[in-house]
Amino acid sequence: GEEDVLSKPPTKRRMEEALHKSIENLTSKELKLDALRRFRRREMLRIGVRDLLRLATVSETTSSLSDLACLLIHAAYEIVDADLKRQYGVPMHQDRQGRWTETRFTVIGMGKLGGHELNYSSDVDLIYLYESHDGETRAPEGRRAAMPIGVGISNEEYFEILARELTRALAEPTREGHIFRVDLRLRAEGSIGQLARSL
Repeated sequence: GEEDVLSKPPTKRRMEEALHKSIENLTSKELKLDALRRFRRREMLRIGVRDLLRLATVSETTSSLSDLACLLIHAAYEIVDADLKRQYGVPMHQDRQGRWTETRFTVIGMGKLGGHELNYSSDVDLIYLYESHDGETRAPEGRRAAMPIGVGISNEEYFEILARELTRALAEPTREGHIFRVDLRLRAEGSIGQLARSL
């Protein structure tokens, strides 16, 4: 019921299920990202109301805000990455045995997000890492017929585009608001150089 929405802190799993439901039937990248922005507003309101009514402790509130951020960053990554794979193919590299394998990417939360202590006005401090800059995007198995237009770009280029697009998806102000302001200055180069780094 409605009172249930406020009486219990939102669990990460419940938020995840609700978020998945709100985007599962949408087809375009932009519609999905707008759904994330609406979801963020709704959850921020719920977390804020619980806080104002003293139904949540300070640590529950910062924990809920941090969970929400992790969830939204991950969802935005999946949306942007799926869109880029359609355009460029799948980033792959050769493992030690010489087999081609998909190159993995990770987002590391630093600062208040990393400490699980996000507050309402916090930026998210992020570092983007990917597995290997040796390699390139390749057409997915069994999809040779529908070759992505940009197939064959280097991993370095792919993950730089991904980092830029993900940052924009999170931080860009739109009519639905934005998801989170992103600060990338904690990476080794500070505010210059590449946005994503290979291991």
